[in-house]
Amino acid sequence: MSIGMLLGWELVLTALFLFTIFIATRRGTPANLAPFAIGGFLFVAHLVDAHLGD
Repeated sequence: MSIGMLLGWELVLTALFLFTIFIATRRGTPANLAPFAIGGFLFVAHLVDAHLGD
């Protein structure tokens, strides 16, 4: 993969990560959900991104 494509994937994953944080921490969602949603997304994003970087 080219460097530009990897940078694009990083931007997409970062935007999705921020979206996950904003949704998980907004008013009305259970307080116990946020750590699992954020941690789960971060885990999956690292799994996806590690394979793209090789």
